[in-house]
Amino acid sequence: MEIRRRSTIFRLLLSACLFLLLMKVSLVMVEPLCRIMGRKCNVVKEETGYDDYDLFLMTKKEAERFDLQQIHKLLNGNFHFNTTKINDIKSKISKVSNPSMLFASRRNMANAKRMNFALEEIPIRKIPSDMFNFLPHEQHLTFGRPTVCSVVGSSGILNNSSCGRQIDDADFVIRFNLPPLNGHRKDVGSRSDITTLNPSQIGKQFGGFVFYKDRKRFLKYVQQYNHYIWASAFAHPNTMETCRRLLITTRSRLKHLKILFGNPNHWRLMSAFWHTRGVNVKKHLSSGIYWVTNALSFCSEVHLYGFWPFALNWADQPVRYHYYANEWPTSGSSKTHGFGDEFNALLQMHKQGILQIHTNCDS
Repeated sequence: MEIRRRSTIFRLLLSACLFLLLMKVSLVMVEPLCRIMGRKCNVVKEETGYDDYDLFLMTKKEAERFDLQQIHKLLNGNFHFNTTKINDIKSKISKVSNPSMLFASRRNMANAKRMNFALEEIPIRKIPSDMFNFLPHEQHLTFGRPTVCSVVGSSGILNNSSCGRQIDDADFVIRFNLPPLNGHRKDVGSRSDITTLNPSQIGKQFGGFVFYKDRKRFLKYVQQYNHYIWASAFAHPNTMETCRRLLITTRSRLKHLKILFGNPNHWRLMSAFWHTRGVNVKKHLSSGIYWVTNALSFCSEVHLYGFWPFALNWADQPVRYHYYANEWPTSGSSKTHGFGDEFNALLQMHKQGILQIHTNCDS
């Protein structure tokens, strides 16, 4: 009798555990399932209290300060570059940023033991010798000072924009996070002179380069880009090791591409530049506004495409997070970066004639 009673209690406890587990799985799965079905997700995020559809890349409170119809009217109105304002912002950037620090080199990373990682208050201490020897002795750039630059984000606002030709007509093109170009050229173009790589992509998209097939797939995938691939290798300790594997994988195998690493001190200086202007005071700078700032420092005209941090457009139509996939931002995106602050800063520069934001190129 005692054995039967204990067996019954055990089955009840096991059933309760399985029920709790299934409830947790269902909460996790409901969001991706409703997105696959193309429906609005009404799952409330514990950390924000807001509907995930409203959040997208910023909190509901942040999003409410933007009038999308007014933004659309602004971006499609008359625009003229203001040379005085452009020279003023160039001067301000040059006061905090030395161009020789834009990329990591053996010269500017020689005292790495006295430098912190870009996103961590941790000293680098020592760069692995094979990684340090890979760095160019000095920063050497072949693109000079281009006149017109296209800085291309990956927002779904690019879909059906017909901006491809206009993007490619620039002297220099910057893109982010290894975006696919094939199949989207009418809207996004086909050229890329600097393409950024987020070190986390190596693990998420290419299996961490553990197997030969993943390394081979990566080498084939990046054939669509030109000139340079840039990565923030010294963001924190993990990215340094990941980018070391990147070097091992690409060494002598990419004839048309060079790997460049960001200088952590340069990133910190650019962060401070925007923090003092009220942008991302408590969050990390995104690679988007970081490279917009770099472009402002060496380009005469800067044109932005694919910068739209909203789930809807001005006509209340859904906008994909990325033009090439029907996916949703991770919940960490709005926590890590201040996309609201950054987009507002870009809007203000558009108003002043410092740069031009494009959402459609039909006209």
